Amino acid sequence: MRGRAILLVVLMGAAPGTALARPQGRAAVVEERVIARCIHQAAVGKPWLERTLAALRTQEGGWIGAYVRNQNGSRDLSLMQINSW
Repeated sequence: MRGRAILLVVLMGAAPGTALARPQGRAAVVEERVIARCIHQAAVGKPWLERTLAALRTQEGGWIGAYVRNQNGSRDLSLMQINSW
């Protein structure tokens, strides 16, 4: 359960309306390690789930604290770009 809670915090990042800049350099490396560890913990020993979460994260291309406005008025939030609608 702890892994899932950590993953939720990482996935959601900052509060809505607060966009954080995409990390650069060493900060980006550290963030990648934290994200990988959270995904691993959230997968609770299920390799297929770990691969799925990592692939989703890669496909969506978000970052912690991302807040991307869409043309339809919704927002894509944080790491997994979860839509606000």
